[in-house]
Amino acid sequence: MDGLRKDSVPGMKDGRVGRLGAASAGEQVPRRVLIVSDIRVLREGLAEVLAKDSSFAIVGIAGGLEEALE
Repeated sequence: MDGLRKDSVPGMKDGRVGRLGAASAGEQVPRRVLIVSDIRVLREGLAEVLAKDSSFAIVGIAGGLEEALE
């Protein structure tokens, strides 16, 4: 997976991953996660697993620090 391509990352929909701020009573705001690893199979596998859990929102995937900072 190259770059932060929303169209190919499980759990990412049109770049919006939930609202920021406090949750109302009984509502759980997902934890926002940026996955950074130079090991492609690791970052793709982790993204797939986290996408199945509604308590996480994947905000991006990067192959290294420079790519993550972009």
